[in-house]
Parts: sequence; structure tokens; C-alpha cells
Amino acid sequence: MINSKFFNFLALSWVIVILLQFMRIEFAIIYFPILIFFLILNTYIIIVQGHIFNPISYVSFHIWIFYILIIYIAAMTFFVGNLNDFLRALPRMTLMPITLIYLYNFITSKKQFEKIINIYIFFGAIGAISIFYQIFFGSLSFLVETHEREGLERYASTLGSLNALGGAVGVIMLTILLKNKNFNFLNFFIFFLIGLAGVMSLSKAGFANVVLVLLWSIFILDKRKIIPLLLGAIIFTWIFYIMFPDIKDYMDAAYNGLSIGEEEVNSSFEYQTFDRLLGFMKNLGSHSIWNNFFGWGLIGGSGAFGLPFGASGTTHNQYAEFFNIGGVFLFVNVLSLFVCLMIKLYKLKKKDYLSRLFFHCNLLAMINMFFFNGFLYAPSTSFVLWLSMVYVLIYQEKNNEKNI
Repeated sequence: MINSKFFNFLALSWVIVILLQFMRIEFAIIYFPILIFFLILNTYIIIVQGHIFNPISYVSFHIWIFYILIIYIAAMTFFVGNLNDFLRALPRMTLMPITLIYLYNFITSKKQFEKIINIYIFFGAIGAISIFYQIFFGSLSFLVETHEREGLERYASTLGSLNALGGAVGVIMLTILLKNKNFNFLNFFIFFLIGLAGVMSLSKAGFANVVLVLLWSIFILDKRKIIPLLLGAIIFTWIFYIMFPDIKDYMDAAYNGLSIGEEEVNSSFEYQTFDRLLGFMKNLGSHSIWNNFFGWGLIGGSGAFGLPFGASGTTHNQYAEFFNIGGVFLFVNVLSLFVCLMIKLYKLKKKDYLSRLFFHCNLLAMINMFFFNGFLYAPSTSFVLWLSMVYVLIYQEKNNEKNI
């Protein structure tokens, strides 16, 4: 019998490996052997001693349907793509679903969830530091290529693509707020650095997420914590803005990049917001839901799955991309899964702080999916969402619940 300490090691190791994905570009000769080793080891352990969750609740039932749809999606790929597309895209789509199975088998206590969340926050802090480092000292060669925006270099972080930090920053900040009963100065400083880095990533989503979390905090925090948090954020932002010219330039560029109220509406924050929210419902363009009712398979994931923007184009909207990938089947399946998951977490959140954390982080994640087409599949953005599924599955199994 394999003991729980070894399971704990496997769980933590796998989380660290998938969050170290930035190494795959420059350090592939080191990273991929480690990834493959744990992939084989974890799979072997599960085959020998693990188990697959039974579809005894609405959440587990819809997760089962999701896995079955992966087969459908893989088959659909060959109608518009080829084997090379399949081999490039499948690992990106299946990484987080596989992670769910691993963590479901390897997590045996609530303390493990807490450790895993701390690891996620740590990598969020490293991602923030990587943005600051590049602004002051130049780009890091082992990250994805930089691009120019508002006359400044826009840098990727160790969390992944250029957009990864902007998409993940809100979830990471909320996680910091909700996991700490005693929100001390160290927690605040990490919270602040990650938020500032989200703005300086020159991502519109990053800027919006930081503002959204600060507003969110008014409703979820104890009243005694709200004023110190908001006042501290204002004071530290002003200090950094005044003392560091480089940071000032990036903060100015982040705000100017929103183009709020400008006549060139096609590039404005307001236009892009409404276009990404509702654009996929129009009977226009290659990514309209009316043109891909059954999906294009992995090809529909385009850039999110490491493929060129081909037949499916890019939606900038995860819900629209569900149509691109798996048609109406995947769209209905994932929405049903989200609804069932959130109902369960809502019922638990008053008596369980992790359920409260997962509920609020998932709600913010689901808002982000309207503007981030690869949100569900990128480890840095979707990690808490998938972890919450593991939490609910384990909770329901231990309590032998038959429904939500």
C-alpha cells in the first residue's frame, strides 16, 4: 500500500511541473523528460492502485461527459486538420483534465489543498517579479517573444503567454484575500505586487481584473479589512508611481491603452468589451456559432492550443471557443458543469472557507472567459477552477452524496 506522504509528493510535484511550463521553450531538454517521467509514474500509480470517480452527482456526471467529448473533439480534428495539428494541440487540451484525475487520486486531506493553493500563489508572485525584472533589465530569453504596445515593450511572464498574467491576476489576488484569515503585511505586499504587475503587463484584462478585485473586496472582506486594504493599495501605488519612472511609464501606458471614450471605437475598451461579450452571437465571421454548430475539433482552439489562426479564427471568448472546438455539445456540457459546480460551492461556502474561496474565484474566472479564449485550458488561469472540481468530487465521495 502506497502511503499518503508519497501521494502528497506526487500531487505537489505535478502541480509544480505544470506551473513550470515556461521552461519548455528554452529548457526543453530538462523540462520534457521531467514532465514525461511524472506523466508515466502518475498514470502507472493510478492504474495499479488508483480509481476513477463515479458519475454519482451532477458535477461528476458532467465531467464524465466532458472526457467523452474529448474523443469526439479529437475525431472532428481530422475533418479540417491533420495528424500534425492533432499531436500539437491534444496535449494542451488534455493537460488540465489529466491534472484533475491525478489530484483526485493523490489528495487525501484539506491541508493538501492549502499547500497546493500556496504553491499557486508562489508561482503567481514569481510571475509578477518576472514582469518587474524585464521592465528594469530587459526581456528574459526563455519566455515567449515580446511585443510592442503603446510604444513600450510588452513582456510575457513565467505564467505563460503575453495574456496569461492578465487573465490569471484576478484569480490569484482573490485567492490571497480569501485564504488568509489574518491578512498581514506580507500577504498585502504579495497581493499588491501581483496586482501592479497585472497592470504593467499592458493587458486590458489585467487592468480590468485588478480594478474588479478591489471592488470585489468591498463585498467579501470584513469591514475592518477593507479600508486598510484599499488605502494601502492607493498609497503603495502612488509611491511606486512617483519613485520609479519606468513603472510610471507602464502604468500610464496601461491606462492609455484602454482608449476609454476615444473616437477610434474599434480599439477602445468599451468596443472590445461588448464585441467579445456578444460578437460570437452575430451571424458574421468565421467564429460565429452559426457557422460551426458541430465544432472543428482541436483546430477550433487555434492559438490557445498552439496552432496557427486558421479556419476558426480567434474569438477572444472562451464560451465562443467551446463552439469552435466541440460545437453545441461542448458548449452545453461545460455550461452545465459550471452551473452544477457553482451551486454546490454556494451551498458549502457558508460553512467551509475553501468552498467560499473556490466559489468567488470561479465566478471571477467565468467572467474572464468572456474575454480570454484559452482560459479553461491554460494552467495559470484555470488552475483554481479545476482544483475546485477536485474538491467537490472528493467532498461528495466522502459524504456519499447522490446529488447536488
